[in-house]
Amino acid sequence: MTYNALAAMVTQAYMAYTGTTIEQVAAVCVACRKWAMLQPNAMFNKKEITVEKVLSSRMVAYPLTAFMCNVLADGGTAFIMTTAEKAKKVCDKPAYILSDSSSYSHRTITRSKSRDLNKMGEAMTPVAREAYERAGLGPEDMDIYQIYGSYPVLQLIVMDALGICEPGKSGALVESGETSPGGKYPVTTNGRPSPSAHRYRCGHRPARRIGAAAAGQGGRGTVEGAKFLIENTGGGAFMDCHFTILGKEIPG
Repeated sequence: MTYNALAAMVTQAYMAYTGTTIEQVAAVCVACRKWAMLQPNAMFNKKEITVEKVLSSRMVAYPLTAFMCNVLADGGTAFIMTTAEKAKKVCDKPAYILSDSSSYSHRTITRSKSRDLNKMGEAMTPVAREAYERAGLGPEDMDIYQIYGSYPVLQLIVMDALGICEPGKSGALVESGETSPGGKYPVTTNGRPSPSAHRYRCGHRPARRIGAAAAGQGGRGTVEGAKFLIENTGGGAFMDCHFTILGKEIPG
């Protein structure tokens, strides 16, 4: 059993449960690649893809093709963390960590809290809600949704949990272009693992995105006027999830 096979099973289950099409799953890869092309450090920032190209690439584990699978290419990044008071002394425009929430679901995927592969997002929803509540904000206040989805279906599942749209409709939202550059819901503006890299893009990188936005140093991938960002990460066989809300300001 490999991660590709596990993700393939989750993809099949999610598609059957929500009615999401394989074209919509592939659209996640296309949208993320558009963001990656705005990032100079992304591995494939000069190679545009289409839904057709994603679906016609080599089959790895049905229904996942090569362009839907994770790119394992680690890197590194860093940021300085201190108190809000000290940050103001050394930085004109700091980024604040406003809240976080975490949950551990299972060691083996057959023991997931949701019990069903097609309902994995239901275990993430209360975790995301807790992060919102601790920050005193809601999904409608977020300007960027920075999702770590090692496979495209995971991005859709997390979008469902974040309350961006009605659960199960995330695929249609991505397909409409609203999560791509210029869309109403900027999702995964760092490009996510498939078109960029693995840990470099999935760990510290989301924190740097709102920090860069705060300092006006986000480059071509900047979401103008962004104040609040929610990011998630996880690991293993989709066994845990962590949500953090960051902002350019502390809500009153």
